[in-house]
Amino acid sequence: MTSFSVSRLYSRLLPFCLWAFLGLWLALGGSFIAVYATESAAISSVTVDSNQSLLQTGITAFQSQRYREAIATWETALAQSPETPYNLNRALLLSNLSLAHQHLGELAKADLYVTEALRLFAHTFEEEGSDRHSLLDWEYYAKALNAQGWLQWRQGNLDQALEAWQQSTVAYDNAAYQPGVIGSLLNQAKVLQTLGLSRETEETLLKTQTLLDAQSDPQLKSLGLRSLGIAYRQLGKLEQSITALTDGLQHLEVQLQPTNLTATQASLFLELGNTERARWTLTSAINPTVAPQHRDDALNCYHQAASIAPSTLAQLQADANELSLYIDVLRQEDRGIELNIGSEAVGTCPLSSDIKGAASLGWISGQWQHIQASLAQLPPSRAAIELQLNVVNSLTKLRGTLSESELLEPTWAEMGQALAIAVDQATQLDDGRTASYAMGQLAHIYERNGQWANAQSLTKEAIRLIEAKDIQAEDILYRWEWQLGRILAKQGKRERAIAAYDSAYKTLKTIRGNLISINADIQFSFRDNVEPIYREFADLLLQADSGYPDIYQANLKRATEVIDDLQLAELENFLGCNLSSRLQLSERTVDPTAAIIYPIILSDRIEVILKLPNTSKLYQYTQFVPASEVDDTLKQLLFELGRPYRSPEGKALGQQVYDWVIKPLKRDLKTAHIKTLVFALDGSLRSIPMAALYNEETVGNETTRTYLIEEYALAITPGLNLIEPQPLKQISLDTLAFGLSQLRKDFPIHEGFLSLPYVENELDEIQNYVSIESFLNQAFTVSTLEEQTQASSFPILHLATHGQFSSDPSETFILTWDKRVGVNQLSNILRQRDQRTLKPIELLILSACQTATGDNRAALGLAGVAVQSGARSTIATLWTVDDISTADVMSALYKELSKTDVNLTKAEALQRAQVQLLQQNVPPQYWAPYILIGNWL
Repeated sequence: MTSFSVSRLYSRLLPFCLWAFLGLWLALGGSFIAVYATESAAISSVTVDSNQSLLQTGITAFQSQRYREAIATWETALAQSPETPYNLNRALLLSNLSLAHQHLGELAKADLYVTEALRLFAHTFEEEGSDRHSLLDWEYYAKALNAQGWLQWRQGNLDQALEAWQQSTVAYDNAAYQPGVIGSLLNQAKVLQTLGLSRETEETLLKTQTLLDAQSDPQLKSLGLRSLGIAYRQLGKLEQSITALTDGLQHLEVQLQPTNLTATQASLFLELGNTERARWTLTSAINPTVAPQHRDDALNCYHQAASIAPSTLAQLQADANELSLYIDVLRQEDRGIELNIGSEAVGTCPLSSDIKGAASLGWISGQWQHIQASLAQLPPSRAAIELQLNVVNSLTKLRGTLSESELLEPTWAEMGQALAIAVDQATQLDDGRTASYAMGQLAHIYERNGQWANAQSLTKEAIRLIEAKDIQAEDILYRWEWQLGRILAKQGKRERAIAAYDSAYKTLKTIRGNLISINADIQFSFRDNVEPIYREFADLLLQADSGYPDIYQANLKRATEVIDDLQLAELENFLGCNLSSRLQLSERTVDPTAAIIYPIILSDRIEVILKLPNTSKLYQYTQFVPASEVDDTLKQLLFELGRPYRSPEGKALGQQVYDWVIKPLKRDLKTAHIKTLVFALDGSLRSIPMAALYNEETVGNETTRTYLIEEYALAITPGLNLIEPQPLKQISLDTLAFGLSQLRKDFPIHEGFLSLPYVENELDEIQNYVSIESFLNQAFTVSTLEEQTQASSFPILHLATHGQFSSDPSETFILTWDKRVGVNQLSNILRQRDQRTLKPIELLILSACQTATGDNRAALGLAGVAVQSGARSTIATLWTVDDISTADVMSALYKELSKTDVNLTKAEALQRAQVQLLQQNVPPQYWAPYILIGNWL
């Protein structure tokens, strides 16, 4: 996705003609302005006509995102409204003013206004019963509570936002105002998801769906379904989003007023295109065969929305989305693409099922001219300015893909001129946030052209606009701090660049927990807009001069902290929730025989940071090898490891990775008497089982050939601040087990999977070593899993069933007899058990899972399950293993775990089980993919 949020930008703007529906639309698009003009005239006898006229004028300005104009108008109306204890007109204006200031990032002023609005209701609504108030009383009270919820949300106060929206739901219900109830419920769902409360999120969404199903008005139902579709997309539930938006279109078959019908249809097509685009983004890497269909569907939806849009701005929004997606598709294709310059007419997207033969830069240039000409006819507004920024941003990215000679227009100068006009318009509107956004984008044009002085000056001005006006806009501030760091680094000003990156890193850290809530589509553009900051910052820190030991060590330590935070940010992005409440590793509990290794893949090298126990000193090892070569090597190694035999190519590739990551460390590991290696793996390395790294070494006349698992016990950490080591021998080994040895015929949920007949043998073998209670096949249902995990406090949960892990949360699940249990549902079930027993699961075993082939971020799904489950440790496989071998490994694992004559850690027990198969000359395919995530003790 582009760095400008497509759904967030456009969902605010489409015009709807019925005031009764405007509240619902604004509530879910990011603004819930308190309007119901047809009823407010009866509230106050003081200057009713003038107040209502000013209220309406402000609403019109607010709709066009001319927030400063709306504020001035409403402040005039407020001055004419008496400060009486119970003045609903005044409360309404105060709520509106709060929302307008929120959009400008002026949260302190917004707080003052909403606090005053709620004060007017304090005595009558907090102390008296609901029967004392009219429907309109309750509605206006709900609107004030809703404004308070948005303020708390924007400040990152999630619990307070949830409470405010829960109260607004009750108030809207008392007002019998269904659009408000639906909007508040969806706002609650957003907070609940961000808090990681997946079960409550699902229940809230189902309640919303039930309310929409009961609606008889097709227009209201369609608008509600549109909002529900947006909410589902923002929560990463793309299939449900498609269903809701499609249903919304179907309900419009009932004939209504043509203007309303067209506007609503256009908005639904636009959002349907946004969701299809999100599906294309996710499936491009993991399922390239279906990705083109999502791409085409998105483009078709945008084209349809533009063709029926009732206003110029609505049409341009669809046109800009179509252009942006088309450019992203071009950037994703090979550089050998044939481009038919100037061959296509404006308005006809030159895309067929094979984009390589149909791409046309002439169409792009024509769209640019069309959008510029249309924007010139519109009055200045935040909506028009952000649309311009979106278009220029997309074209800037395209210029990074094509040579200067290929893209005829717009030129850098033309794009710069368009941005300069945008800066001027934002300044005229006194919209500091938008002015900063435009100024920073203009600075980026200079950055791309290597005009460092201008780029640096304008970037600093973009930052100053936020800081000088005391605007809370961290979601764009971190981008300009990052941009300043890049500009300084390009000029060789490393120390100043580090300071700028440090500012960006700190700003991002303050909002990371609710970054998706600030910009929901960030989860689809994480690698463009968030991940590079961590990597580039770490890159600069790791260039430290070792001649200054104190500074050098401080920079190494900071680099490991940055990479740990990247691991956490990736998981939060994947799961769509805040993990800040997780436990942090205590230095006092570190294993004295374990070393922590950070292999960091940078553009031109691999940096390996080693942390040994009982010392604060860090060690750095650098291997100069391009990232592209690293990725190619890892892909080939993964392919070779999947062969059912030992291949010379696999050993050679395993040796290469060993030489990059392990060999430089060997002397220090030996000196420290290390027995366990704990990896914080980066990028494509997460898809590789470290156990299969191979080393052939000749010392004198003796040659040794070993796999890494023969030298060390191994573990993976998804981030040191997410685990709490605890020795295994402090717990019992009682096991609760579920298995699926059979699959149901003609059952869609089980299609594509093979039966696992040796699962029963696996569980039978396990009970030779530990006390076990097991549930097989028909007994392994979702309800049974939930009931048994909550009714018991077994420290080990063993799931012998198919599991699939992907970078797409919707494709991350385990298989039961009756359902596929997604990562969030599974975590809900297991965390409910923790809340009841106060004992976390010590060891979660997933003995037949696999990560999606070709998806180098699929390991996030596995790490997500490990972290969200609340289990201290998780043992799983990176690919599906023959179930006979699985039974052997699991039997050996439990045998080692149950030994009382030796003090083994979980990592060492798994090591012995794997080595047992290796020594039987079993190929790596069958023993290598088992990994231990989390607490290795």
